[in-house]
Amino acid sequence: MTKIILISGVPGTGKSSVSINLKKKLKNSVVLTSESFKKAIVGYDKKRKCKIIDVKIYSNELKKFLKKYHWDYVIIESLFAGEIKNKNIVSCFILRCNEKELFKRLKKRGYSKKKINENIEAELCNYCGEEAFENQKNIIEINTTRLNPKKTALKCLKYLQKK
Repeated sequence: MTKIILISGVPGTGKSSVSINLKKKLKNSVVLTSESFKKAIVGYDKKRKCKIIDVKIYSNELKKFLKKYHWDYVIIESLFAGEIKNKNIVSCFILRCNEKELFKRLKKRGYSKKKINENIEAELCNYCGEEAFENQKNIIEINTTRLNPKKTALKCLKYLQKK
């Protein structure tokens, strides 16, 4: 049975880098992103300059993917990962970051001041955590403010090995 690992957090918390590092540690694994299933992309938000993903369609496409391909681990990294429904989910990691560090990371990426503020507000409100707590079991929050992606991935791996 494929084990699904969810990695969620606002932009800049390290989802992509941590997922790649975790994939290197887990044999027969794959990383899926928000845009892995084109059918789930239902529009574009011009104001926020991002694609709109339908989580229900994404979850259905994930089921089809799991029937077609056989991986030991599927790592899903996405802002909305905590909302995904699937019986194979073993853990949901919520990556968190101090707002000052998050500001630096997002500014370095070239985000607009408005988009930076929106993401910092989402972090301060623990948007990703709240969504996960409504939908998942085995939720682990990791503060990435002072951790590099390799160390964060190792923390995830240690938790997974305990299970």
